Amino acid sequence: MASVDATIAPLIAHASSAKEVWDILQTTYASKSHSRIFSLRDTLANVKRDACLISDYMREIKSIADDLAYSGSPVNSEELIIKVLSGLGPEYKELSTTIIACDNPITFEVLVDKLLAQEMFIKDSEPKVDTPMITAQLHQHSTNNGPKNRQPNSSNSRNTTPSGSYNSRNQFSTPNNNSFTQQNTTKSNN
Repeated sequence: MASVDATIAPLIAHASSAKEVWDILQTTYASKSHSRIFSLRDTLANVKRDACLISDYMREIKSIADDLAYSGSPVNSEELIIKVLSGLGPEYKELSTTIIACDNPITFEVLVDKLLAQEMFIKDSEPKVDTPMITAQLHQHSTNNGPKNRQPNSSNSRNTTPSGSYNSRNQFSTPNNNSFTQQNTTKSNN
């Protein structure tokens, strides 16, 4: 009894044989093991990939499968593969169909590799979002206060806003390829 854990000792103190000790321990802890297995199987049945990475999804499934094996209720390879494929989502439908249709069974490790490759393909196929370019148009105002105030070549005769666009470095480019950095300035007209 010296080598028995203090939490177990009261349960088996009255047992007269090793078999009786074993029977007491099995009866005491089997129900907890059974509920643990039930809980793990339920968790495994409800795991979905949703928006997580394939590596995280596969790690979660593998962890649950390992816990089930340690609890005495291992998941066979085919059952695990079916579970993985059923929780992936529509973007993996073609790959799932191909794997299910294969005559040769696939291992969990090979499935992980194929899913990671498919995830990379899907990410590379997504359209890239370009940064919108801001454009400006030339707008002229002419002031005509009669013949006595008219000055044909004077800079006061018109107010011109440049035409062009801003690039990714916040520089404004005109059709003449002149660039300058955007500044918030106020122009006064006298």
